[in-house]
Amino acid sequence: PTPGTSPSSPSPAAIETLGLGDRVSPAQVDARAGYHAILPLRSELGQPIAIFVLTGPGVARVSAAYGATPSIPAAPGAPTSDGRPVAILVVEFPGTTTAGYLEKLLPPGTTIEPLTVAGHDGFWIAGSPHDLFYVGADGAVEPDSTRLVGNVLAWTTGSLTIRIEGAPDLATALEIATSMR
Repeated sequence: PTPGTSPSSPSPAAIETLGLGDRVSPAQVDARAGYHAILPLRSELGQPIAIFVLTGPGVARVSAAYGATPSIPAAPGAPTSDGRPVAILVVEFPGTTTAGYLEKLLPPGTTIEPLTVAGHDGFWIAGSPHDLFYVGADGAVEPDSTRLVGNVLAWTTGSLTIRIEGAPDLATALEIATSMR
């Protein structure tokens, strides 16, 4: 069993089962996505333990999974990659979103806090599980579901929407966001 689980506990899902696309090497990301992916450079995160690119009509989504560390633990039941619990998932894709639109669509028990993220308008979504709705490059409104348990920091920079899932608190999520290049 994974450390912290008993033999009778269900095993966490492998991150490869979450529909994030094809697993790629760091050298393949930009070519597969069709744009320059920006990833965190925060030393506490280290390198991504898995990177995925999902492509399809109107979609070019990059998802980078970061393993649990002493300072950024994984949530209970977090998915794993090669047996290592995933603590942070950074997802980016072409599209835009606004907090005002999201406030109308959030389920009961979920709050949204508008804020500035790395010099751009963004928001912290806390509470119940939720979808993030964004306007894709084709102008269509699309849902994007959370894949890790926990709150989400999201913002748009240029033509990309970026979301950070799994951070234990807003301060950590903002530190990760400001390290992205």
